Amino acid sequence: MFPFKMRNFSLTLLFAVIVGIVGDSGKVWERNSATRNVIGFMNEVIEKPERMNEATGRQKLKSAGNGRACNAGYKLHANGLLCVPVCAKECVNAYCYLPNFCRCLDGYDKKHVNSNVCLPACPDGCSNGHCIAPNTCVCLPGYTPSLLTGQCLPLCKNRCENGYCHKPNRCRCNPGYRKTGNDDKCVPICTHVCINGTCTSPDFCTCKPGYKKDLTDPLNHRCIPKCEPACVHGVCVAPGLCHCDEGYVKDINFVARNVCVHVNLVKQLKANK
Repeated sequence: MFPFKMRNFSLTLLFAVIVGIVGDSGKVWERNSATRNVIGFMNEVIEKPERMNEATGRQKLKSAGNGRACNAGYKLHANGLLCVPVCAKECVNAYCYLPNFCRCLDGYDKKHVNSNVCLPACPDGCSNGHCIAPNTCVCLPGYTPSLLTGQCLPLCKNRCENGYCHKPNRCRCNPGYRKTGNDDKCVPICTHVCINGTCTSPDFCTCKPGYKKDLTDPLNHRCIPKCEPACVHGVCVAPGLCHCDEGYVKDINFVARNVCVHVNLVKQLKANK
């Protein structure tokens, strides 16, 4: 009876020690409710469930007898307590999360799913530049960051007149404008040639000094000379110059010389002198 009691006592003591070890190890690994089996007296195998730590990819160490072993694809951590995944290729800007699988650090993205290299990410884009760090874009030569959006915009040495800078030192005309041969200047396009005027904006003519718009012109591209005061019995043929109608001559008594009188009236006035 005594040996039997001693054997039971030893088993009880061993079980308590094992439970204590498992309890203590729960401080390092999460405690769980999976069943632990004690098989044999000296060569027992304590199988701890293989729960993965979702944050690090580490795995609980599996003890077998007096030795310790990790599953395939894992290796023992330097602390001797955990199994960590192994990646054949070095993880760049990332860490080994599962065997041969790298997970990017915050602010980095993979070029493709199975890549071991993670590149810095610029969520707002980095056109005409290089994303050198998370959310850090460095513009290419000839470009400068926008004060409003941070995007890289081209630089033009000279101001783009009636256009915008679309490449370094290259202007592109606004709609309704065209190049004149000078890369920095765009001029408006008028479908119809301006008569006695200048095309100052797309399909809009501005009259030259001494001219006014011809209100009878449906295309609004013709300017006619302006005479002030208006011609009497004549036509304004140039700014301030009246041409008398047929049978009329200029009345020299008017300084403005805008009044034309009938030739018969002139003859009669001369005869009365």
